[in-house]
Order: sequence, then structure tokens, then C-alpha cells
Amino acid sequence: MMAVQSYFRSKNRLEWRELLDFIVAERDEGKKAERVLAARFANIPEGVFHRALRNRDVKVNGIRIRPGHVLHVGDRVQVYGTEEAAPSLKPGERQLSLPEIIYEDPNLIIVNKPQGLEVHPGREAGTPNLLKVIQEYLDRVEPGRPEPGRQVFLCHRLDRNTGGLVLLAKDPESLEFLLEMMKGGRIVKYYQSLVFGKMPEVVATLTAWHIKDSRQSHVSVSAEPRPGWQKIITAYKVLAYDKNSDTSLLEIRLATGKTHQIRAHMAFIGHPVIGDGKYGRNTINRPRKATRQCLWASRIEFRFGSAKGRLGYLNDRVFAVTPPFVADPAKLTSL
Repeated sequence: MMAVQSYFRSKNRLEWRELLDFIVAERDEGKKAERVLAARFANIPEGVFHRALRNRDVKVNGIRIRPGHVLHVGDRVQVYGTEEAAPSLKPGERQLSLPEIIYEDPNLIIVNKPQGLEVHPGREAGTPNLLKVIQEYLDRVEPGRPEPGRQVFLCHRLDRNTGGLVLLAKDPESLEFLLEMMKGGRIVKYYQSLVFGKMPEVVATLTAWHIKDSRQSHVSVSAEPRPGWQKIITAYKVLAYDKNSDTSLLEIRLATGKTHQIRAHMAFIGHPVIGDGKYGRNTINRPRKATRQCLWASRIEFRFGSAKGRLGYLNDRVFAVTPPFVADPAKLTSL
């Protein structure tokens, strides 16, 4: 196929790289790619995106698209080019759009993190991360935030390839209160996951033991206690079972929150998360064309009860999102 000279490409091929990367949210369902790009990245001239689309430097779910392509919830959009194409970006930087904001008030913010995004800075400088994206957003809408004590704080973490709800505090006092509520079990987090096979029970609480190998970024699970291993408790409820694909949709609640707990525990009992490349099986994922793990932090419940504090007004509030693989199971290739 004849190569097309791209507006983005410079004489130095090494400068051509991924600039933008995001997951399509519900608010952008059914919209054309150029419209979504222009709205999400207002600091980049619209002409840049039109040229990129004409030159096929935009991918959706790994496939190059043309102008007028309609986007759907859960689609992954990537734009490639050089700093010349988007001069507002710093050298080596890749810009991500603001994740969907589920709730925000003066004390905290809840966002729907896309898959593929780290929650905190990684080892490599300039690596996109949720904390940086939200900090930059708050600095724009709340100009006083750069002063000491006004940074944003993560209240908990999600794995890079797990999407879903993340809670961030806007000040140290709110962070302290939220962490106290989490420690006391008064903030309850639920996940939804698509796993292989039919579960032996509709509702169950599983107990096992877990150890982490930090060097390999991998955990192991045992049915029996061992020296140095930590107890894990994973509760699930079957929401649906699809006989054709032999997959079960689960709602999961963790009584303990250890590294990779859901993924490792489900794999240990023979029901790996669909699309999980670390603990899953290629023989399961390939026939289902699942390239991203089907695991999403789907609901947060605030059960403060009589606890008093600056966030007491959130008592009994529930925040929930629908995972892309639930909204459209046929989109497993984009997850």
C-alpha cells in the first residue's frame, strides 16, 4: 500500500509518536470523531484533527479511521503525530482528555478512570497519569490550587488496566476523613467483571492466601495459609451467565484489598477475568477477541452512619457507572 505523507510526520521518524489516547465516554456515544476530538482537546486547533483524520493518523480500537467515523462508548481513540502538530504539548508529553467526572464538590471529585491510565506517576518522566490530569483540570477551574496544601490526593488506587470509579480528595482534611471511613468499612466499593465459565454458586465468599512478588509485579494465591502470605477475602454475586460465550458477569466486593486480588483469585479458582493477559489464559481470551481485561470499579457507596465530619452530607450517597463490556458486550475487542 502506498504510504501517505502525513501532516504529523516530520523528517525525523523518531519524533512521530502517540500524542492523544482516551476512551470514549457515554456523553460522546454516536458522535463523529472530529467533533469529539475538538471538544475534548480545545487547546489544539481543529485543523490538526481534520488533517490527521484525512491522513489516517487516528486509530479507533487499533484500526485507522477516516473522517466522519462514528464513535461508541468504550472505543479507544489514539492520535499519532509530532510536537509540530500539537505545539501546546511539551516535548515527550502525551495528552489525555479529562476522564468522565461522576461527581464533584469543593472537597472531593469522583471520576470514571479509563483503562490503560496509571493513577499516579510512573517510573518514566512524562508518563500520563490520573493524578496529573485531575490536578491540571483543577488548576484550570480553581486557580488558587497551586498554592501549598491545595493539591489533589488519591484516596485509593486502581490497576492501570482496570477502569472505573476513583475517589480523589481536594484537601488534606477531606483525605483524612475519607481514609478513616475506608478503614472502617464505611466506604464500600463494588466491581463488575466478566469471567470465564459458570460459577458453582450464585452468591459466595471466597477465602485464600496471597503473596506478592514486587520484582515480577505478580501475585500468587494458595488455598492454605503459608508463612508470610496474607489472607484475602473476595465476595461475589452472579448477575448473569451467557451460555453461548460461557462467561459470567459478576458483582464483586473485596473484604480485603490486596494487589491484583480479584484477577488472581478468580484465576486461582478456574474462572479468570476475560481479557486478563497476566492471570488469564490465551486459549480463553483469543476466541472471544478480548484484548483488555473485563474488570471495572462500578460502584461506590458512602455509609457514614453517625460519623460526623466535613463530608457527612454524603452519607447514603451511591455513585455508579456501567462498564463498557456491560453496556455493549459485543465490544470485547475494544476493552
